Amino acid sequence: MSISPSATLYVNNLNDKVNKDELKHQLYALFATYGKLVDVVASKTPKMRGQAFLVFTDLAAATTAMRACDGMTFYDKPLKITYAKTKSYATSRREDPNFVPPSSANASAFVNQSSKADEKKRTRPDEPADGEPQSKRGKADGKADSDEEMEIDDEE
Repeated sequence: MSISPSATLYVNNLNDKVNKDELKHQLYALFATYGKLVDVVASKTPKMRGQAFLVFTDLAAATTAMRACDGMTFYDKPLKITYAKTKSYATSRREDPNFVPPSSANASAFVNQSSKADEKKRTRPDEPADGEPQSKRGKADGKADSDEEMEIDDEE
């Protein structure tokens, strides 16, 4: 499987004993000599330790950095560098100023917005055409759901 070239590099085999801030600063110092870096993403979570993403402004700088530094010893370990599989949020933000990275708070709205633009809403055969589902008790007219109180005339 071949990964297409991108301005974002994926670096792994990093020494996970190094402090995260120190690692980011040193990666920036090393790779900034090959081109302008937009972002350095390194995390110390168990899933992401020993890995980082470097976002360059252009593909040429990323390619030059990858060719020059792949296999280079960095904190006693050889770097393994490839192009990232997906576009970084920083690159997406540069290309589209209105880009909002999905988060737990807005991810469902982001997914729903994109899917509504592509598809019509499917309705069940027993639903009315306006998309409002009827309740199971047959209150189709909505009078029983209102907050109005029912008046009872007591005739004696």
